[in-house]
Amino acid sequence: MQNHWVCIKKKQEGIIASAILRTYDILDKNVMLHPNGEDIALVASTNHLPKVWIVHAPTSKWPQCNCLVTKQGIICKHVMKIFEMLHLHILNNAIV
Repeated sequence: MQNHWVCIKKKQEGIIASAILRTYDILDKNVMLHPNGEDIALVASTNHLPKVWIVHAPTSKWPQCNCLVTKQGIICKHVMKIFEMLHLHILNNAIV
């Protein structure tokens, strides 16, 4: 039974690592935080312009994106990009 939990943990770590690595595809200029004071963030697609992904409640513990990946219950690169931009003190896997 212990191996089952190890596999689940490794899979979750892989999903998060993949989302983090994919954030490098998104330029900072493609992200708009809190437009018009709303509790959302907009992320312009780098591959499918003029598509814009909407991240609801970006500063909460559980932000939600309207992309297909998030609808599958997996954290997406859009949410991770917002997290990265909001927490600039966390860079290159080091907490400053």
